[in-house]
Formats: sequence, structure tokens, C-alpha cells
Amino acid sequence: MKKVDVEVRVTSIHHCTRDKTRFEAFQNQIEIDRKARGKPNVVYAWFGGSTAIVDRVLTNGFGVPANVLPTDVLGIGVYLSPLRHLSAKLADSDDNGIKHLIFCRVELGNLEKLEGSSQQYEPSRVEFDTGCDDPNNPNWYVVWAADANRRIHPECIVSFSISGDLGTSLLFLPLFLKKNFLVDQPGVGVNYALEELFSKIENSLHPIQVQELCFLYDSFQDDKLSEDDFISRLRKMVGDEVLCSAIRELTG
Repeated sequence: MKKVDVEVRVTSIHHCTRDKTRFEAFQNQIEIDRKARGKPNVVYAWFGGSTAIVDRVLTNGFGVPANVLPTDVLGIGVYLSPLRHLSAKLADSDDNGIKHLIFCRVELGNLEKLEGSSQQYEPSRVEFDTGCDDPNNPNWYVVWAADANRRIHPECIVSFSISGDLGTSLLFLPLFLKKNFLVDQPGVGVNYALEELFSKIENSLHPIQVQELCFLYDSFQDDKLSEDDFISRLRKMVGDEVLCSAIRELTG
């Protein structure tokens, strides 16, 4: 999670109460895949969402693709990542500034490479079970909603808080809105470009957030958003922690 936040402190780790019916369904799915595919494909992955979504998952399971928009570029399903800093971007802070991730065991079966701008909600062929962005080096797994409770088993909840000096870095943010704006650092001049900032932050974002970021940028470039509105929406979309980390890399 260090890749997401300036400073992260784990506040608690709680083992999930095991739902007997859902756990048996998960175990049965492993055996089904063992017989059908030759061997199971169980991995550990992280699920991020708002406090309300996390509570709903723990109560009702993963049957609804609640952590992504229905127009997600990799399809409509439940998104998990083997990289906790990516799933952490889907986790919203609660009223106490705490974010939550669910650490899960996932029976993937046979992975299918998913293409961008997809409305897929089930395997494209019978030999596939789940999807991902890159089978050789996945950042995201997509488990289709119809199979989610059979293929995802929550193990524990990791709660964490964010701290750090965000204000100083955010003072630089308006400078990135001025094309080729030159800022004098001690002994050096630095050109700041919004494109450079975006290139630093996009790898930390969920694919749908990258798409939304491009739309937000185009709206600002077309004078459909004021500078203040753009900054406000950018901070809400990306998060101050990711912005500060990127700004510090660019400003030194």
C-alpha cells in the first residue's frame, strides 16, 4: 500500500466470519475445476470498495459487481487485484478516515484475456472461467457476478489509515494547469506539464479511472470546467495521496 499513500498505518486485521454455505460452495468449485481443468487455480487477491460495499459483501457475498461501474472497460464483474495498492484505489475512506480491503482466496479456473471497452459479463467460451487484463502479468482479475460467491472466499479485512504532509505537495497542483509554466526551484528551473503528472499517476489507477481522467482532462481543455472545478474533481477522482506522490516525484 506504500505505492498508494504517502504514509499508511494498518489499524486492524480481522478474520472474516466463515459462512458455511458459501465456503462449501467455494470448496466445491475447486473440486469442479480440478476435474474439468485438470487442476484448480487458487490465488490470493485483494478486493477494495467503500465501507458500505465491504459490509454488503461480508453480509451477502460477492454476487453483485459492486466495486466498479457497469461500463467498466474490462467487463462487468467483481474486480480483484494481486497488487494491494491497486485495489486500495477502489477503497473509500469512512467517516474516521479508515479504508478497508478484503484479502481473498480466489479460484480462477482458466483465465481469459479481456479486451478494453468490453461489456462482457460472462466467459466468452466454455473453456474459460474468469478474466484478467494480462494472463502473464495480471494487474486485475475479473470474476463474473454469476460465479462470484463460488469463486471468491474472503479471508480477512485489513483496515488502514492515511497520514502525511499532503498540503505542501498540493500547493504545486495549480502549476501543472499552466502549459509550460516555469517554476524556479532552489538553483533549478522546472517545466511542469499536466501530461507528465497524468503519466505518473495513471499506473496507480483502475482502468475505468484512467478513462474518466481522460474525459475530465478533455473537458478542462475545452473550457467546460473552471480551474477550481477541475482540481476539485481531480482530487476526488485520483485521491490526494496519489497526487502528492506523483507531484513529489516531479518536483523533487
